[in-house]
Amino acid sequence: MEGLPIVDLRSWAVNPLPTSRCSLTSEQLQAALEWDRVLQSDGFAVLLNHGLDESIFETVNTEARCFFDKSMEEKLPFSRGSYGHPDGGYTPVGRETVALSVLAEDKGHKVAQNGPEKPKHDPVESFAFTADPDRFAHPLTGEICNPIPSTGQYFRFMEVMLRRLHRLSAAALGQEDLLFFERFYDESLPENAGKGKNGNALRLAHYPASPDRDVDDASSTEITKENELRYGAHTDYQGFTILRPDKRDWHTVTTSYRGADITCNCGGLEVYFRTLEMWKSVKVDPSLNVLVVNVGDLMQRWTNDRWHSPLHRVVSPANQSTMPVPRQAIVFFSGPLSEVEVSPLSLSQTGSNP
Repeated sequence: MEGLPIVDLRSWAVNPLPTSRCSLTSEQLQAALEWDRVLQSDGFAVLLNHGLDESIFETVNTEARCFFDKSMEEKLPFSRGSYGHPDGGYTPVGRETVALSVLAEDKGHKVAQNGPEKPKHDPVESFAFTADPDRFAHPLTGEICNPIPSTGQYFRFMEVMLRRLHRLSAAALGQEDLLFFERFYDESLPENAGKGKNGNALRLAHYPASPDRDVDDASSTEITKENELRYGAHTDYQGFTILRPDKRDWHTVTTSYRGADITCNCGGLEVYFRTLEMWKSVKVDPSLNVLVVNVGDLMQRWTNDRWHSPLHRVVSPANQSTMPVPRQAIVFFSGPLSEVEVSPLSLSQTGSNP
């Protein structure tokens, strides 16, 4: 986990969660102070002792791998066309170019997105759920069916995780009411009637070893080649992003290629540290059950620029002379109700200490 600050969430992985600042323990207050510090500095943190069981991650990864290993003919019926459909679904390789969503210059960074030329399509396929996956409707038949069954349980775990982060964040920002952020997300509250659905979404990303084999559009010629970015530099758009990184990232693995075993380092997530003006890799110890969390653009605005929405990207294997290997990531995005009004917190609400 080189390069990223670590926050121990043990004191917040409790039930019931605290609802007011006056009920916080000294350990919870200390964690809130640390949360505020790292989000001001880097906008990224590795969470330890977050309370989610390791087995669910392995189950989701296994099921996702089974889906992505299917033929294009089997996967395409789950697609709703262009990337970003509000009802989610499958997106083939060659449909997404995330670096177009942000210009590094606009974020105050002197960082090349993907070289001087226009960014290429990202060599990634994905499946997105924009609501409880167990209520996913097949794009063609309308039948309720979840092609990756354990994602329903995982989605609900992530909503519990988000409540912990929201209450931790309210404490970190000096709010007396620790339900402050939740009130902008909860569709069941009477005062939120008519304010739409929240922006929470689960995205399963798969980076094939040979992306050109999985492109459904044979005319596409802009797929990123080996040894280039696998996902362009970008910031996330909404609240928090909760990532379960691929444990193979930046670890030596052995893969078979043309009948021979090849040892290589698997590449993955990198974060841009603005204070250092450099990219640093996120190295995940395979023995640890961790989550990586980052701030999105909305949360940066919401905190009156106190917290930082950082640039990040996915790169190719470190040893670029070897054959690339597949990579997966489980990503949960959070966002408030679509019709709720969010205003930046005043400076008095975001004092120097919570």
